[in-house]
Amino acid sequence: MVGKEPEGRRLLVDKEPSEKCQTGRGIDGGGRDGWTSSFPGVRISRATIILIFGMVSLGVLATIYLLAQTDYREVSQTKSAVDKTPPPPSPLYFNLSCPFEWSKYSCAHQGQLDRAVAAREYAAAHILWSNHQEARNNIHNRRRRILLVGDSTIRQVFIALGCRYWMAGLIEDFRLDWHKWPCHGTWNCVEKGNHAGFNVGSIRLMGDTQHEIHFLPHSGSLGKKEPNIVERWIRELQSSNQSNITFGRNLSMPTLPESLVGDDMIVYNVGIHNSVEELRSKLQTPAEFGRLLLDLQKGDRGRSLPKLTVMTSVTQHFPTANGQYDYDADAKNKTCVSSVEVNPRREVELEVWQVGENTNEILDYGDSGLGKHHIDMNGKDCTHYCLPGPPDAVASRLVQQVFQHLSN
Repeated sequence: MVGKEPEGRRLLVDKEPSEKCQTGRGIDGGGRDGWTSSFPGVRISRATIILIFGMVSLGVLATIYLLAQTDYREVSQTKSAVDKTPPPPSPLYFNLSCPFEWSKYSCAHQGQLDRAVAAREYAAAHILWSNHQEARNNIHNRRRRILLVGDSTIRQVFIALGCRYWMAGLIEDFRLDWHKWPCHGTWNCVEKGNHAGFNVGSIRLMGDTQHEIHFLPHSGSLGKKEPNIVERWIRELQSSNQSNITFGRNLSMPTLPESLVGDDMIVYNVGIHNSVEELRSKLQTPAEFGRLLLDLQKGDRGRSLPKLTVMTSVTQHFPTANGQYDYDADAKNKTCVSSVEVNPRREVELEVWQVGENTNEILDYGDSGLGKHHIDMNGKDCTHYCLPGPPDAVASRLVQQVFQHLSN
């Protein structure tokens, strides 16, 4: 698909009504040549009038120039609240200005402007803006491919990464398989086509090395499902005929080599599509994969194997006893709570995942107090965040980890 260009600038200039200019030879009708006046007893030379006119003209031109440098983005239904908001300190997408955005995650597009602005301000304050320059400096370093695997919550991090590099002008190519996507009651939702929903995505950055970022759900794409990617990776690592684990057949953009190699990174999240009680059992297969991978990293194949980073699950802020979604709870006309004391999913995950034993790194979401940045819609979605928002801060920390690996 072709990337959508950000909306153009609009020049907002209030035109003042012009007043008729009076000229003459003096109020008595017999004033001296070279003088003109509009007020009794005031004598102004033509040269002075020309000088004043020139200064006023320069002031108007300067004002027009400054207005032209300001980026006024359109916002659905009401724009005044957004226009009054100071821009973030570095390029940040907003209201579907990035081709990776979903309408379901754009609180600005939904008309929730106060919520959208607050989430954007959080992102702007917590993003490591130096990563933009680091990205430019490292664009020619040895090649790295990042594969994010998980559900919609880690897909939000992929969207944040895509928009980060899109706004920085560092993307050479990208592929997103847009589908018709259920809206689930989302306000002002785009049901199909761009900004509706994609299942898999790929990004190739500029530069000689062409770093890549890919996203896959646990079971591959909608059209090419496989039971579980991690189960396939375990079989590949255990096979005597297999030199390495592979991306599989589900990427939206081909990549070579097909195997994940030493400079590549897997970022895995187990997802929230299970109960807290089922989570420990759900983690056993990916934890087994992690143990096998790290054991092999210590041997002769170590330098040819990718690194594994696991991301803790997002904190849910539903108005329930522990913040988790409850099918039986009556959450109608309520709102997401601002904070919860404990994310029960994170607690289980940190018991299972151990750095050096079954994962190389842990990327902690760290969002227990960020409930006000969820999409909400009267308590309907206290899982996903407004974008831009907290996922952009997580994406920023992930990029920092990538650069640390590259420097090492």
